[in-house]
Amino acid sequence: MRIMTFGSCLSRATANSYVRLFGGKVISSVYWNRSDAFLGRFVDQTWAEYGFEGILSRTQPAGSAQEETLARVILKNQYAAHLGLHGLPDGVQALEVLEQQLADLVIVDNYVDLSARLLRSPGDAQDGFFLRDFDFTDGHQPWVVGDYLEPQAAVLGTQRVMDFFKTKMPKARFVFINFPHNVYQGHPRRIQRTIAYEQLFSFDDALVIPCINIPVAFQTPDKEHFKSPQYHFYAGMIYDHLLRN
Repeated sequence: MRIMTFGSCLSRATANSYVRLFGGKVISSVYWNRSDAFLGRFVDQTWAEYGFEGILSRTQPAGSAQEETLARVILKNQYAAHLGLHGLPDGVQALEVLEQQLADLVIVDNYVDLSARLLRSPGDAQDGFFLRDFDFTDGHQPWVVGDYLEPQAAVLGTQRVMDFFKTKMPKARFVFINFPHNVYQGHPRRIQRTIAYEQLFSFDDALVIPCINIPVAFQTPDKEHFKSPQYHFYAGMIYDHLLRN
């Protein structure tokens, strides 16, 4: 089972659990690409591409020559040369996976679409890249911080990404995981957008996993990360689905 992921640690950690429990290999893993940015940059090719070194020169420096800053890692994941290679020394670039139809299973989640606001040129809504404000040494000017994706736009974007993948790899199996919202108590807007997204999302011929309540025992101080048993649970749901279908 060759697995490709798109989204965040939710899909990647679930894929890692699947491999650990049932075998297979994660061959490509796309991180930190919001659906509209992925489509604009790699599918429609209508978005501008910002100079990598120019952005990197303004970010916090690494502590040593051997260390790679998280800002650099986040940026690399948004450029074609590194797309899909996150944490995979022998991984395959994501667009190459699609062109060669290398994946048997594709796992997608919506964390980035729910969480990321892009930096973009003033007055331009058709480009942008993701970095956190505190990654910069001198503020994010001249770029401005855009809005969160509205649920309907995010759903349509994710469906287009999955359609693109499915057109390229018609024999692959697809899984979509709705990022849970019960870990965001005290953040009503986040919960509202997450519920709206879940209600709107559908995708033919795929396992769509709903927003599952994460038990307190499986939560961590980071809302976006869970303990291993939770990812094992998701992996078990996928394995059961593949056996039944």
